[in-house]
Amino acid sequence: MQYRSRPLYWLNDKLDSATLREQIQAMRDTGGFGGFAPLPMRSTQPEYLTDGYFTHYGFMLELAEKLGLTVIFYDDRDFPTGSAGGRLAEKYPDSMLKNLRKVAEEVTGPRPVELRVPDGTLMAAVAMETGTKQRLDLAGFIKDGGLRWDAPAGTWKVMFFVCVPEGSVVDYLDPEAVKHFMSLTYDEYAKRFGRFFGSTITMSFFDNTAMVYTSGGRTWTTAFNKKFQQKHGTNPALLYPALWYDIGPDSEAARVALFGIRAELMAEGFVRTLHDWCAAHGIQLSGHPAGNYEPQPVEVSGDNIKFYQHCDIPLLDSIHYYGHGRDGFKLPTSAAFTYDRPITAVEIYGNYPDGSVDATTLYRSAMELYFRGANLMIPHGMWYEPKTMHISPEFSHRNPRFNAELPAYNRYVGRCSLLLQGGRHVADIGVLYPVVALQAAYQFEVPGRQQPNW
Repeated sequence: MQYRSRPLYWLNDKLDSATLREQIQAMRDTGGFGGFAPLPMRSTQPEYLTDGYFTHYGFMLELAEKLGLTVIFYDDRDFPTGSAGGRLAEKYPDSMLKNLRKVAEEVTGPRPVELRVPDGTLMAAVAMETGTKQRLDLAGFIKDGGLRWDAPAGTWKVMFFVCVPEGSVVDYLDPEAVKHFMSLTYDEYAKRFGRFFGSTITMSFFDNTAMVYTSGGRTWTTAFNKKFQQKHGTNPALLYPALWYDIGPDSEAARVALFGIRAELMAEGFVRTLHDWCAAHGIQLSGHPAGNYEPQPVEVSGDNIKFYQHCDIPLLDSIHYYGHGRDGFKLPTSAAFTYDRPITAVEIYGNYPDGSVDATTLYRSAMELYFRGANLMIPHGMWYEPKTMHISPEFSHRNPRFNAELPAYNRYVGRCSLLLQGGRHVADIGVLYPVVALQAAYQFEVPGRQQPNW
């Protein structure tokens, strides 16, 4: 049973025990599934994280335990993970995602310069001579919210880089912010359902976490300079202009250093913080960033291998259509190999073009993803109220296009997953992941520079 597919279970209406019982029983008896992942939504009633909601969640856990099904703990309301159903912004507004903004003014020296420092946490104040690329750190010339500086001869671009709150999800780069998010979600579930963790609840699922949820994908954090200094032993202020401009021979190295730290903060601040909690509660951490099928990871996960360093079960997001995501799927499966993870999950079948999923497509898509390194199927998904489903197909015994095939399909999935989980990678050829070249090529707000010129 534990090797069979476990669908996302979209809770998109008012919940009642009789309907939950009927549907969950049918998952096992009619569909042949091995478990499910309850996925609360805005339309879920009782409202997410209320006592009434937890009463129904507990009912699902008790029924799953009785039926021998395993439950995947989906860790937020809808996606992306990180809002605690909107409660994080209400209770911990300082823990929300932040954006790096640049305010620049060109001045011609020699002359005195007086400028107001923009609102936000100042990360760097730099002047760059546009011809020679000489850069000067202006932090020492700032007092009482203003810059007073005598510009030397030349044409200077005076730049302020400030970190400002922006976005509706948690600051993924800050472990303390992530802990605030978890106090509203993970801790609340553990408080009520601790006995199910490690038995009925076997794994968690975080969804679509990424750095694209602020303007221009310029997600940053106020502790960035401190973290950079700890790793490299130097202040990064003079490197900030490279995020937008050519700063001369140091441009690529500066971007690699800055984007490299940002990728580490994503992996350590978010994924590792979740992992440590899951390990302490006897379950395995799984999940995926948004766009984990993109070859260029800088503005999404930061680094599509490093992202999974602390993830027990790397997860592929293979939705939208048969064949979607092939360019990037080498990376999560390579992460599983690199970090010796015996299981790689795949979220599959969701948002396929209407009517395109039949019994043949079930097997065709599964075969491709097994071939690409996945060995645990998480279909996307079954709907509590199919009449208001807004992401097709309905993946359940109710879908006439493939319902008769579901038991055989799940037996097939069970056999394949049993054979493939815990296997060892065998290959004659290794491919170097050029993440440094990808980071070096990336600039904010410069169209066409997101991909390297090979």
